[in-house]
Amino acid sequence: MSKLLTKCLTITGTGIQTTWNKATKVARAAWDNVFILDHPLYFEVTVQMPGQTEGDLLQWQETTNTFIEIEIDLDQMTSTVGTVLFSIRAISYCGLYSTEHAEQTIIL
Repeated sequence: MSKLLTKCLTITGTGIQTTWNKATKVARAAWDNVFILDHPLYFEVTVQMPGQTEGDLLQWQETTNTFIEIEIDLDQMTSTVGTVLFSIRAISYCGLYSTEHAEQTIIL
């Protein structure tokens, strides 16, 4: 008989860690130890830059990784300062989920 996985995940309060590397034009978010569950988690990651690029959405993906790196096309920015918004939704095998958000300011 197989085991039904219905346990809820826990948010630790650690927070998503974000960085901006001006030299490589890469914004990074890492969420190690932000969500805890004794079974594997899947993540839906949304990266947005509202009002700064042709479209607000820069990236959306599903992953089992606990980080994302995205190169920002600076030619599309409308000012020299912008904010990258990261939304991370952790999803358990049974479909229970929780979402955390973080921001990273980028300066050209």
